[in-house]
Amino acid sequence: MERREAIKNLGLSLGFVVSTPTILSLLQSCQNKTESWVPAFFNIEEGMVLQQLVDIILPKTDTPGALDVNVPQFIDAFVNETFETEEKTHLKTEFSLLMNTIKTEYNQDINDVNPENYDNLLSTYFKIDEVKLENWEAQIETYKASENQTTNGIEDALQFDLLNNIRSMSVLGYKSSEMVGENILAYDPIPGVYIPCGNLDELTGGKDWSL
Repeated sequence: MERREAIKNLGLSLGFVVSTPTILSLLQSCQNKTESWVPAFFNIEEGMVLQQLVDIILPKTDTPGALDVNVPQFIDAFVNETFETEEKTHLKTEFSLLMNTIKTEYNQDINDVNPENYDNLLSTYFKIDEVKLENWEAQIETYKASENQTTNGIEDALQFDLLNNIRSMSVLGYKSSEMVGENILAYDPIPGVYIPCGNLDELTGGKDWSL
């Protein structure tokens, strides 16, 4: 399978319907972004929070982390260039709720919110039972389908929706990056024999295929 098609399929599996050339273009534009990054869609504080979140979701270990392959920059560009106006409005509303939670629960100064706080935040929204998950998903669906939208009473559901989307976009940006694709995942620049049902441990040593 060609890298373009694989990236397209990954995007679809994560719920994003975007053309492969668009994703490849965004990845290329993020290659040379540095610490001086200024977000195009998010404000400065939101960008700081985004960086902390993706670092917790995909931390650096013996392999590169999300920050090493500019995942925050990818997410910012991905949202700014591919989301429809209504989707952007939803995301801004959700991020506003998240910022309020962070400042209320941890610290009014975003600079003083530490990694342990962010880890606790993610655990609060991801380590939930099936009943709560189904309830939140129903609230999110109703909210997005409503013409007279109000966030009252569904703040947690909307923050879960935001964090879940950030997690999905992090995986998309990370697995689609050239560094991870060529150096971490199983990489074959010139695909050869098609093996539809092979054992991944035997074929790649247990590694996912690169895009």
